Amino acid sequence: MSLTKEHQQLLLVVARTSIQHGLQTGCPLKIILEDYPSVLAEY
Repeated sequence: MSLTKEHQQLLLVVARTSIQHGLQTGCPLKIILEDYPSVLAEY
């Protein structure tokens, strides 16, 4: 199954946010899976 362009963009935003958060705080970003489309949980 392939992701839609919107889902791909959302994953990139989450990745960027996570990296920035980690660099600023030294801790991983806490992700609440329920806040995102369920299809993304497969990736």
